[in-house]
Amino acid sequence: MKKILLLATVVVMIGVAIALGALYRQDGARQEIEVSARSNAEKRLADLKKRRPGEFEGAEGEAASERYLAQFSREERFEALLEREAKSKGVRVTDSEVDELLGKVKSSFTDTKQFLASLRERGTSLAEYRRQIEENLLKQELMEKVTAGVKVTAAEVREYYDANLARFSDPAEPDKVAPLEQVSAVIESELLSEKKSERFQQYVQGLWDELGE
Repeated sequence: MKKILLLATVVVMIGVAIALGALYRQDGARQEIEVSARSNAEKRLADLKKRRPGEFEGAEGEAASERYLAQFSREERFEALLEREAKSKGVRVTDSEVDELLGKVKSSFTDTKQFLASLRERGTSLAEYRRQIEENLLKQELMEKVTAGVKVTAAEVREYYDANLARFSDPAEPDKVAPLEQVSAVIESELLSEKKSERFQQYVQGLWDELGE
């Protein structure tokens, strides 16, 4: 009996040790995110002050500094957590992917000078814009991973069709409605997009909750 109790105690102690170890690693990772986010936020604030010095003068300037620092810290914390999640799922964005999308954006302007002027008007630096592109690409690829199992059933397509017959009717002949088989692919695509968006929003909210937001 004593051996059984001793064995049970050892098992419980091992379980506690494992739990505490996991908690320690989680707290360590959280602290690392906080420190990195604060440092990056301060760098972004310093860059913003260089580009828009008049906005940070006097008492109002100090208040503005605090607001921007809080905003940047929040964004950096979330980005760090997003990167951690992406890494755990094997998702990564390369510099070449960012460069490719950045090149497409630049091509819509007359020249680089006009492009940079547009960024200045928005109060954004080129480095900040690249960061935004990288984060958006990361979100897109992570969304594909997170929502890979999301499906739309034939019953859902039929239900949407029956509830929105007016959408598929001919304006000139309201009684003439396109058959389900003719519009089912469009309906399925739209419903799938909505369901994936909702699923990813829930996932992102979970990340915010982890940050205590």
